[in-house]
Amino acid sequence: MSKQYNKILKRRRRQRYIKRKKLAAKLARQAKTSQTVAPAAAASASTAPASPAQAQPENPRPAES
Repeated sequence: MSKQYNKILKRRRRQRYIKRKKLAAKLARQAKTSQTVAPAAAASASTAPASPAQAQPENPRPAES
């Protein structure tokens, strides 16, 4: 049973890694295109958090009372 669980953890870890890499590549592409299109817009974007992963995610469900 332990071996199966380890496989699950490894799979989840790999999926998170791939997701982070895809996001980083997407942000790099956006930054590259925004620099060539409008340098002023890129300067104003630098005040935003470096990555969406660092920002606090919004809670899609309201708190249950």
